[in-house]
Amino acid sequence: MKIKDIIVLAVGLLMCVCIVGCGQQEDVCKIGVIYPLTGMAGSMGQEFYRGVQMAIDEAKDKGANVELYVEDSKTDSKVAVAAYHSLRARGVKVILTTVTGCASAIIPMAKRDGILMFADVAKPNITDAYENLFRHSSTAGQEADVIVSKMHEGASVGLLWMHDEYCLSLRETIKMRAKDLDVQLIDVAFDKENDVVSSVQSLLKALPKKCEDIVVVGFGAPLGKSIKRLRESGYDGRIYTNMGLAVTADARNMIGDKVDKLWYTNMIFDRSAQIFTDYKERFIKRFGSEPNDYSLLSHNTASLVVEAVSRQKKWTPRSTSRTIVEMQEYIAVGETMQILRTRDVLPTVAVVNDPL
Repeated sequence: MKIKDIIVLAVGLLMCVCIVGCGQQEDVCKIGVIYPLTGMAGSMGQEFYRGVQMAIDEAKDKGANVELYVEDSKTDSKVAVAAYHSLRARGVKVILTTVTGCASAIIPMAKRDGILMFADVAKPNITDAYENLFRHSSTAGQEADVIVSKMHEGASVGLLWMHDEYCLSLRETIKMRAKDLDVQLIDVAFDKENDVVSSVQSLLKALPKKCEDIVVVGFGAPLGKSIKRLRESGYDGRIYTNMGLAVTADARNMIGDKVDKLWYTNMIFDRSAQIFTDYKERFIKRFGSEPNDYSLLSHNTASLVVEAVSRQKKWTPRSTSRTIVEMQEYIAVGETMQILRTRDVLPTVAVVNDPL
């Protein structure tokens, strides 16, 4: 055999090897999370992170080629932007995040870079931003609907809300829904960085004597301080608050025993099914506590992404986005995730007064 023929044969064999190898090689799915592991929403962020850890470990046990990268937003939008750049520098193409202000800050960059992103926040219409953006979370509209459903037509209701992008969205939605019932809302804002005493006193002075309901919107310690201050100031009517109470331990710890006539919104998961019982046992074994709603939410978000990636021979953020939408539903821990054409996955929300 001539040398020329040998070289041609060798090159041909090498090309075959490369083609076969590429066909067998699965691209690793790098999932990055930007959660508030510290800061005002730190307790919530820790639960989000625990849920994702469980999902990724379960996926790896089943042979999935997936890696998890973690960044702390510190509940600060500027820090979240830096965290985004850090994840991108490591080749991350899927990002999960929460906290409205942080998500809003990184969405323009994620859109530019074609990232598959789950912004698990309550801001209305957030998934309209671009075609690879999803939301697995309750919305401001859902929370407003169940809160306003407790109001009486023509009533006067106090509304105390924290300066924050999410809280502003919920406040505006509550006002819009309440208008349909001819409810008079007396609203006062409070700054999450300052003492809430003056804001509480301003609201109480503005309320008519017949007012029986006050809605408090916020999260973290400022939410707890506001509710506690209302009770200490002598208000003994009903207090309705948002999901910030259920998901931020700082709020619950601050309230202490001031929980009489206190109602709050919460997501409803099916905790009776075997799939939840098994997950709960694994979660307790790993973390020493039961999973809360937000660890379930993030676990199911990450599991959905991994499942969509696994259904493709060659995945990209765009193809995975299409796959998720085409799935229409996904059986997860405690919920059947209904995937809407708007790329929203909305859990059930209710107003409850269960013990905190």
